[in-house]
Amino acid sequence: MNVLIAIVGQTATGKSRLAVELARRTDGAILSVDSRCIYRFMDIGTAKPTLSDRSLVVHHGLDLCDPTAAWSVDRFVAYGQQVIESARRRSESLILVGGTGYWMRALLGGGFSQAVPPDRSLRSRLASTSPHELARHLERLDPAALARIDRRNPRRLIRAIEVVEFSGRPYAEAVRSWTTTDCRVIGLAMDWETLRERIAARNRAMIELGWVEEVRWLVGRGYEPSLPAMSSIGYREMVPHVQGSESLDRTLTAIDARCRRLARGQRSWFRRDDPAIEWFDAATVAAEDIL
Repeated sequence: MNVLIAIVGQTATGKSRLAVELARRTDGAILSVDSRCIYRFMDIGTAKPTLSDRSLVVHHGLDLCDPTAAWSVDRFVAYGQQVIESARRRSESLILVGGTGYWMRALLGGGFSQAVPPDRSLRSRLASTSPHELARHLERLDPAALARIDRRNPRRLIRAIEVVEFSGRPYAEAVRSWTTTDCRVIGLAMDWETLRERIAARNRAMIELGWVEEVRWLVGRGYEPSLPAMSSIGYREMVPHVQGSESLDRTLTAIDARCRRLARGQRSWFRRDDPAIEWFDAATVAAEDIL
């Protein structure tokens, strides 16, 4: 069976589990579309597929660079397109999975934003601007864009400003028609209270797996909290704990809250009324429901 399927949805809804099921059923591979799983040495806190899962199914998109590297969406799209084209040439199935909506949409066609070149002058001018001021600037240009952008993320805010100023059109047009014709997009949905519980349970399970020790190892090797990689959910919050200035309970509370903010933001990228997405109940869906 030769298929191209993308699995999207909020964090902790079981996307990776379903991707492995689908890949095994179709004798295919998986392409991780996750802006944090690209980093080596950051396995537990990014919920990277386990070694067991990777032994069952070939995974692309993992461990592409060290935590000191910076990967743009354009660089990932170029990589991902090579993986997709390679699978097509071999007539192999490929399952795309990940919660980084901006990267997924860009990889699957993303609209005109991919064609907007980086404006080095604009980026230099805005580099020292606070996220609050960037958000206000974007709001003046395109108020609706803030519904899709994390206003605490200066890189995303600057990119949205860049797209709007270059194109002269609303940012939302960049993500309106975003899927390729031969890719099914499967969305996993879950009620909010259940999702909150799963987020908290997963974070505590990752502690049991050694997340604290993983962050301690990274800090000990000189990976600074200011690195883009270390801004991944939980890693920056974990640093004060491993340095002895914050309790684990308070650290987990902060991580849970940030995960919930991520989940709310993901709803903007993967909307339930998006006609390009086929939605399934995350609690009950299985591979046979899709194939």
